[in-house]
Amino acid sequence: MMKIFLICAITVMLVACGEDAVAPETESAFPKIHANKFLKYVNTQAGLPAGEYQLKMSSNGTFNNISYQIEVVKGTATDDSNLQPETFTGEWISGQTSTETFLLNQAIGVEITMASSAELTIGLYKNDQLMAATQTTSATEPAVISIAASNISNAAYSDAYYRAVDPDNTRTTLAGWLDANGFDQGDETYVAFRDTKDLGYGRSMFARKRADGGTAIYVDNYIVKLGGPSPANYGPLNVHAAVEQNRKYHAGTNAIEFSPIDASDPNSPMITKFFTFKPADSSGVQERLLEADLDGRGIKPVPTTCISCHGGAMLPLDKNGEFQLQSLQTAKLNLLEIDTFEYSDLTGFSQLEQSENLRTFNSIIADTFEQQKNQTGVKGHWSADFAIEIAKGRYGDDLDNGSFDTAYVPAGWQQNGSRPSGVASLYKTVIEPHCVSCHSLRGTEIGESTKVEVDGELISLANAVNFSSYEKFISMSDRIIDYVYRRGQMPMSLRNYERFWQNPQGKPTFLASFLPGFDVLDENGQVAQPQFPYAKTVAPSTLVAPGFVIGEGSIFASTYAWRLVNKADDTDIVLGDLNTPNLAILSATPGQYEFELVVSNKEGTASSPSLIEVTVVDAADATPVTFDNEIRTLMGTSDNSSCSLCHRPTGSYPNIPAYYADSNPDQYFDVRSRIDFVDPTNSPILIKPTSENHGGGVVIDRSTVEGEKQYTMLLDWILAGAPCGTDTEVCYQ
Repeated sequence: MMKIFLICAITVMLVACGEDAVAPETESAFPKIHANKFLKYVNTQAGLPAGEYQLKMSSNGTFNNISYQIEVVKGTATDDSNLQPETFTGEWISGQTSTETFLLNQAIGVEITMASSAELTIGLYKNDQLMAATQTTSATEPAVISIAASNISNAAYSDAYYRAVDPDNTRTTLAGWLDANGFDQGDETYVAFRDTKDLGYGRSMFARKRADGGTAIYVDNYIVKLGGPSPANYGPLNVHAAVEQNRKYHAGTNAIEFSPIDASDPNSPMITKFFTFKPADSSGVQERLLEADLDGRGIKPVPTTCISCHGGAMLPLDKNGEFQLQSLQTAKLNLLEIDTFEYSDLTGFSQLEQSENLRTFNSIIADTFEQQKNQTGVKGHWSADFAIEIAKGRYGDDLDNGSFDTAYVPAGWQQNGSRPSGVASLYKTVIEPHCVSCHSLRGTEIGESTKVEVDGELISLANAVNFSSYEKFISMSDRIIDYVYRRGQMPMSLRNYERFWQNPQGKPTFLASFLPGFDVLDENGQVAQPQFPYAKTVAPSTLVAPGFVIGEGSIFASTYAWRLVNKADDTDIVLGDLNTPNLAILSATPGQYEFELVVSNKEGTASSPSLIEVTVVDAADATPVTFDNEIRTLMGTSDNSSCSLCHRPTGSYPNIPAYYADSNPDQYFDVRSRIDFVDPTNSPILIKPTSENHGGGVVIDRSTVEGEKQYTMLLDWILAGAPCGTDTEVCYQ
């Protein structure tokens, strides 16, 4: 009934008042922000899941007794962890096994340091499965096992990125970057404006074409701070500071270049490279930053904060600790959405007076799209057609001479007989101003020829993440509801989020009226800004104590309250702290148990309870799931017709983003990078094959017994920590 009411109400508003009534905006009103999830990926790729871990010591030396001292820091220095180190001292005795045990109460990283009286090897294990490469002490150096809390947002990741894009360290300062990109030649294009929907800065922006056909753009950012972290800091005063280039308010410089991946080879493929520089020091030098606070919501490492909005595929570092080529090749530039900018009233800086320079910017950015489209041999190759369609369409298909058309609607969003009324208004009101600038840069060309039947028509739903049509967009309805209305993680930039939620009964309600099954309503039956707690629980199909029931994927949860609801009379169970994100079952008689989790937000509002049944078994009755046995077989080998028929370099889709065939030496790590330890059921390796948005169609059909069995096996493996096994050709060395 509420769904019908929403549709009717919005339809009346459209007919009666037009688009302005759909989404009125009040610039002076800023919604209260309930989370700090901006400029971050939904899946942080946590290093380790919650669980019991073992440290096992061994030696191949001639000593019979070796003393050791171990320090375990749960969360490395860059993870903002306040947990105290856990220390162990002991002695390894020849012929015996020395083991120390510790618990991780939630998904996080660890740094393990061991010193010893003689050469000694340490390994990190979970359920007797090796979880990282072993390390050995020397006469002068301790053994260190370091696993970051996030595999895509830490200092090592930033260092590896800059090694990849600037191997000769010629761009460690803004002056070095300007020199490397030829900005001393005086042929750049210049514009100034306030970016109202992304970061809110006043932006003084320069661009030029490089001699090698690439592009270089840099922007000086200006913020007139009015005190504290107020959203008003990102207001109209910033455009005046940018126009005047008032260095008193200079907040730093962002630079992007589209240039050869190999600086010594101008014919090597072009990639998009990001650099962030701090304001000038007393000597006028702007040094490069490894981390920055771009939106007033705290310091975050780069390039994650940049690539998150530029269409890049954020993959962990490879086995050698280097930045992956695929991540480098999938980042793009963003078009300038000139009708969302605020301009100065000073002569020369209005939108009209800068229109030619703004068009030049978009023309050279669109040229990078064409170049990326024509690149070959790119793993996870981007489907650039929609971004090119937008770039050209906004200028009447003439990027060299056209005028910006504010009424332009792409073909995939124009009204037709099979689409519901209001699709074009949905695009202009919500999708264009809040979604498409980032989403048009995402996805791959893989599987776009695969079609499924929707409402009697055969259409392609692969690459739906680029939102190139209404049908693709609406096929992701469940995830849109989750990310936009429950989690509050989309729109991903804070200023964009603020504008979208300025009036919950405007744009958010209008969008909700199109989403099948929409049910995220407040106590008054209305759409409200994300803030309400939502309890999520998951556990393995069979649990061996000590083990965990996972609740840390819950949304807007500040406090947690677990409760044992049911158990058989003849069973005993010992539980850990009942007020933590993940419930530890320390010991238990085998049998069935039922638990309840209720979470509350910072305001004290409680969620509905989440109930979960847990089957506890003896260790002897449990069957461990490892990659080299069960998961590798499920994904398929190069000789069969399972996942690896497509997911291999020599298959029908040679540039598919992940290779699961045995011929891939990084097979395990390709799979491992597509799981989420914080919110296991949100793992891409579970979502993609069970969805029609998968380019190969649904390959794990949960409506069948076999499909549910396969899904459960994958989920159990993730909850166990995604252990690789003992095959040294594919696992940790």
